Amino acid sequence: MIETIHKHALLSFPMSVRKLLEATHSSPTFDGVINAAEARSLAESLSFSLPQLMTSLVPVAAGYSRPEISGYPVGGVGLGMSGNLYYGANLEFPGGTLSETLHAEQSVILNAWLHAEQGLTALALPAPPCGHCRQFLYEIDNSLNLVVSIRDRSPSLLSELLPVPFGPRELGITSALMKPQSHRLSLAVPSDDPVTLTALAAANACYAPYTRGYAGAAILTRDGRVFIGRYCENAAYNPTTNPIICALSQMLLARLDYSQIARVVLVQASPSKSSQVELSRRIIKRCSTAEVEAHFCESVA
Repeated sequence: MIETIHKHALLSFPMSVRKLLEATHSSPTFDGVINAAEARSLAESLSFSLPQLMTSLVPVAAGYSRPEISGYPVGGVGLGMSGNLYYGANLEFPGGTLSETLHAEQSVILNAWLHAEQGLTALALPAPPCGHCRQFLYEIDNSLNLVVSIRDRSPSLLSELLPVPFGPRELGITSALMKPQSHRLSLAVPSDDPVTLTALAAANACYAPYTRGYAGAAILTRDGRVFIGRYCENAAYNPTTNPIICALSQMLLARLDYSQIARVVLVQASPSKSSQVELSRRIIKRCSTAEVEAHFCESVA
C-alpha cells in the first residue's frame, strides 16, 4: 500500500519537484521529517506558501499509513517551531482493536516531539480532526495558537475546533506535551546495554503528569537503527499513547517494515499506578516474532 499511495500522490507534482521529493523520501536517513531549508525550497519551486505545501504533502504522508483494520489511510503534516515539516500517519494492527491504534494527528505530534520540537504552529490534514485528536492536540504547550488547515477550507485555530476544552490547564498542570521533561529515573537493575539505556532515556523524557507511570521504549532493527517511543498521557485518558506504538510509528515513518524488528525493549517505572507491559507485548505479538524485554526503573533519590 505504501508504494501505491506514494506513487499516486507524487504524480500531482511537476516533474522537477517530483524528482526532488522522490530523492528526499528514498534517502536511507529519511524519517518523516523535511528540514526547514528544504521545505522553503520546495515551496518556492511550486510557487506555494508553506501552508499550501503542507496541504499538498498530506497525501504523501498517507503513504506511511498502516490501516490494517479500517483500510482507510490518513496522513498529516505539521509545522514545527523550527520550520521543519513532520509527517504523521494512522497506525492499526492486524487482529487488534480500534482502541489500540494511533491517529495521524497523534503521529505528527509524536514525530515532532521525538525530534526535539517544543511546539507546532500549524497542522495540515485531509479532513477536520476527530474529537479524540482535538483532545490530544490540546495537550501540547502552544495548542491554543495551533492553526489547523484542511484542503478547500479556511484555516481554523484549535481553540475554535475545541471551544470548551478540558485538559492540563483546567487541572492545574503546569507541564505540557512537547515541553522538555526529566524524571530522574535509573534502572532498578543496572545495565550497560545501549538499547536498554536508550529506552530509559525515553522514559525520562516521557509525558505522564496524571499517573507518573513513566515509560519508554526502544526498537532495534536488523540494520542497527534504534527507534524510540515515549509514553504520552492525556487528560481525557483514552488518547494516551503507549510507548511501543510510538516507536513503531517512528519506524514506519522511516519506511522500515515490521519484519526488520530485531529487539524490543520497554522501560517502565516501578511502582506505578499503570503499566505498559501487557499492552506492549500484545501489540508486538500482532506484528513481530520479537519478545518485549521489560525492565523497571525508579526515581533517583
